[in-house]
Amino acid sequence: MAKETNRFWGIKVCLAPGLIVILLFLLGVFDHLEDMTLDLRFRLRGKTDPGKDIIIVGIDENSLQRLGRWPWPRSYHSKLIDYLAESKAKVIGMDLCFAEPSLQDKMLIDSASRAGNIIHPVFFAFKGDGEEIMVVRPFEQLSKSALSLGHIQGEPEVDGILRRLSLARSCQDETYLSFSLEVARNFLGIDLTELEPLQEKTFLLGPLKIPVDRKANMVINYAGKSGTFKTFSYADVLEEKIPGSEFKDKIVLIGITSKGISDEVMTPFSTKGNPMSGVEVQANAVRTILNQDYIHRPNRWVNIFLMLFLSIIVGYSLQRLSNKQGIIFTLCLLLSLILGSFILFKFNGIWLDIIAPPTILVSSFVFLNLFEVNSANKSLDNEIRRLSNLTADSEAKVLGQSPLNILSSETIRQKVQTLSSIHHSIVEDKTRTDNILSSIADGILVTDCRGIIIYHNSKFNQMLDIKEEIINTSVIGLIRRFYDLAEQELEKIINESRTLSFDFHLPSPFPKAYNFTLVSLKDKQEEVIGTVGILHDVTYLREIDRTKSEFVSNVSHELRTPLTTIKGSVELLLGGAAGELNEKQRKLLTINANDTERLIRLINDLLDVSKIESGKIELDIRPINILDVIRDSVDRLKTQSAAKDISLAISTPPQLPLIYADFDKIGQVFTNLIDNAVKFTPPTGSVTIQVEDMENELLCKVIDTGAGIPESDFGKIFDKFQQLKAVTTRRKKGTGLGLSICKGIVEEHHGKIWVESEVEKGSEFVFTLPK
Repeated sequence: MAKETNRFWGIKVCLAPGLIVILLFLLGVFDHLEDMTLDLRFRLRGKTDPGKDIIIVGIDENSLQRLGRWPWPRSYHSKLIDYLAESKAKVIGMDLCFAEPSLQDKMLIDSASRAGNIIHPVFFAFKGDGEEIMVVRPFEQLSKSALSLGHIQGEPEVDGILRRLSLARSCQDETYLSFSLEVARNFLGIDLTELEPLQEKTFLLGPLKIPVDRKANMVINYAGKSGTFKTFSYADVLEEKIPGSEFKDKIVLIGITSKGISDEVMTPFSTKGNPMSGVEVQANAVRTILNQDYIHRPNRWVNIFLMLFLSIIVGYSLQRLSNKQGIIFTLCLLLSLILGSFILFKFNGIWLDIIAPPTILVSSFVFLNLFEVNSANKSLDNEIRRLSNLTADSEAKVLGQSPLNILSSETIRQKVQTLSSIHHSIVEDKTRTDNILSSIADGILVTDCRGIIIYHNSKFNQMLDIKEEIINTSVIGLIRRFYDLAEQELEKIINESRTLSFDFHLPSPFPKAYNFTLVSLKDKQEEVIGTVGILHDVTYLREIDRTKSEFVSNVSHELRTPLTTIKGSVELLLGGAAGELNEKQRKLLTINANDTERLIRLINDLLDVSKIESGKIELDIRPINILDVIRDSVDRLKTQSAAKDISLAISTPPQLPLIYADFDKIGQVFTNLIDNAVKFTPPTGSVTIQVEDMENELLCKVIDTGAGIPESDFGKIFDKFQQLKAVTTRRKKGTGLGLSICKGIVEEHHGKIWVESEVEKGSEFVFTLPK
């Protein structure tokens, strides 16, 4: 699937769902879910140390059975306060509201006054719509005897779970700190005059800096489920069965723990409807303040920054990953967020929002994949259109591009039908093409742009007697089975889109001669997309050629003797052997001598070609100095080059090794090449003969500054009777056998010969000779 070239396209796609989630986050859509995740984090963290400074005296079922039905006489509470005061409890928190006076109030007031450390609660009464209408507090004399009053108003969420405690509330022009804060303040000895105004999500009271959430509410850090704090039965303490030392210098909270008297609330630990008593909630709140074990919730801008960062990192990363890698990356990031938030909560009390960021993560992944699916769908539709045009399939249909439509079963079904129809047409076309290619007498081979074989007809394998499968193998390896050319040179030919053509023979089971031609395959934009190889059986043509060569050889032998006789006779006549010649006779005999010489050269060339082709050429192999060969050839052509004012230069290293070769035959190669260079170089030009000492061979070059040779003629220039048809060479006469003879002689010496040229810039004829 093709993706956009813009490297930031994934970020742009993922920012859309990211901004939507951020907006929902700011509107408070995720608040309730975040509260639920807070409960889960509490339960996963489990119970923590409640501390030793808080004791609960609970009005439990055992006390109700022993002391009678509730409410009890206030003399019980007076006696309990006296005992706790005698035990030197530092602060006594009465989570019981004595709003109405009774006959036994004097005892209770006297006990509270003597103790001097009693915190009494107040609570607010509400109308039906939630509006506060009055403050319910202990009767006046009891309030005056109290150390302080604190409100016990809880604020359960919509799901009924109490997670937060308001640290200060006002009603009827009176402001009350919370009951738990008053208990903690008096236990720590903090004066109320140290209370400061609420500052930027922090409630300041002396050394206490309490982080608050939502309208000055403190999140209660619950130590555990019900029963976590050390609790004594009210009846046991009243009857002094509990030693006073248990209460010395402690905070003692007195409240109802029995499940039969409706003072219960749901907390994050309240699984399966198991509530917690109100006095235990107050104990948890006091513990949170005393230990400064607060739940910190980062500023919303921190969460927004985190969400934007997630959108960017997810968009940037997923566009570079495969679908499988993207799923793994998303899951790892999601698990990291969840695990990280839990670790921050467990060890640092940081309540990191865990709903909105993963929502961004998941929605970005889904949105990005939908975008890619839509993009892939468009590409698929375009490909269907293109294939429909190629196959002329009139039934091909492309449905709408709506993102909601692309995943519908009807859309997919119709596209499958369309592709099935196109596939049927393509299969028919392929079968027809295969039948045509199979019926061709020649072997056909096709490669991709890397030179890997992707197709061949059955005739190709039959002609070469290849048993193994050659699909998905390199054509270079196949060529080198039959043609001795370096792998690097073959790669160069294929990469530069040059045509390769060569003949080879297969000796068994029956002698066969083949020609293999490899040409470039290009698209409409002239980009090379592969190569096509054609294997042609030339056995019959080579047999005809051999017969023709034998005929030419025989005729040449028969003609050479009389021509030599004629040449000798003409030379005698020109020398005056038959008497003095007049001007006209001498002119005619001179023409006769020149034509005879040209015929003899032609016959000698034909005989050389015949010997080379028949393999009957005789080489006098011995150690030779290549420089001596070059000088001999240059000496022969000095007159010809001087006539055109063409310089002949020799460029060789100071010392060259001796090579084993035929002196005369290699001299014939140099002579032919230098003669051609002089012939096709304009006056005042230059011809340079270079030799380079390579590792295993000598590299010989004849370089001219002539007209040059078109690249299209490179493949046939060494064939017999080939002469270039360029305007600049049309007047140059020759037999067309010289380069063919050079090629034959070089190859008989196990070397290679080729040409490198550029029109109007000259040519380089290059050949190698093994050391």
